[in-house]
Amino acid sequence: QIEALGFDYYHQMLVRTIKELKGELDKQTESKIDIHFSYSIDSTYIRASSERIMIYRRILESEQFDEIEELRSELEDRYGRMPESLEKIFYAGVIRVLAKTWDLDAAEVFLDHIIIKFRDTDSLPDGKNQTLPKTVTIEPLDSLTWVFHLTDYKLFTHELIECFKS
Repeated sequence: QIEALGFDYYHQMLVRTIKELKGELDKQTESKIDIHFSYSIDSTYIRASSERIMIYRRILESEQFDEIEELRSELEDRYGRMPESLEKIFYAGVIRVLAKTWDLDAAEVFLDHIIIKFRDTDSLPDGKNQTLPKTVTIEPLDSLTWVFHLTDYKLFTHELIECFKS
């Protein structure tokens, strides 16, 4: 089922179902995040499928940028330099954390840009506490929708983590 649906979609469905069963779904409105590129953990990088699934889960369920940074360091120490496909998963992971941090309504994520829709004007970054990487150019489409143009998604991922370190 995971291969047929794609891990990201399968994971979203699983998390939503678990929250429904626990009665937690209405407590927090989730951001709708659409990832428009494929990614996977190559079996030559991490051989055990159970380990790969655990890594997917840890990245995509991270709540803070520090967690993602620690996991990145752990993987590089344990398995060596990360392949491109894994870099894409970390990129998706930091966008998920950004969506939680800013309480975004939705995000359309591409490798060269991100379309971000804020829930309301209260969730807009105020510029005082939230800085963004210098490698991003912001183009407001309207008061609640912005486009982040990226020069390099991997560099953006690293810089975003640095900007939000606690």
